[in-house]
Amino acid sequence: MMVVSTVLLAAVACAHAMRSVGGCTNLPTVEECTRAALRIRNQCLRACVLAQCSGVTVRCGDMDTVVGCAEPRDGGLRGGFTKSATVGSCQIPLDEVRWCELPVPASCKPLIMVHELAHTCGWHHDVQGMGVPGTPGKLFWRDECD
Repeated sequence: MMVVSTVLLAAVACAHAMRSVGGCTNLPTVEECTRAALRIRNQCLRACVLAQCSGVTVRCGDMDTVVGCAEPRDGGLRGGFTKSATVGSCQIPLDEVRWCELPVPASCKPLIMVHELAHTCGWHHDVQGMGVPGTPGKLFWRDECD
C-alpha cells in the first residue's frame, strides 16, 4: 500500500513524460499511466505495470514499429506491441514497448499504454479478470474511456 500511496502522491506533484525513442508525440504521461494501472487487480502484474510506466522505453517512428502498427487486426487498430524473442514476466518485464500513434482521445491513451505494458509483464489476452483495459485484445476503448 505504501508504494501505491507514494506513486499517487508523486502523480499529484507534476506531469512527467514517458521515456521514448523515435519522436513519440502521442504518449500519456507517467502519472496518467500510473492512474490507469491502479485498476489492475493482480498484485504482481499491477506492481510491474506501475514500475513500467516510468521504467520502460517506448519506441515510435522506426520502420519496424510503423510496419507493425499497420498490420491489420481483427476488431480494430493496434495500439502497440512488444517485439522480443523472449516473453517478460511480472518479476522480469521486457524493457521496451512499441507504440502506435493512434488518433484517440487523451483519456484512451493511458488505457492503451497500460494494456501494452501488461504484455511486457507477461500478461496475455486470454487471461481474464485482472482488470487490464481492453482485455479481449481489441480496441473497445470507446467503452472504457471517459
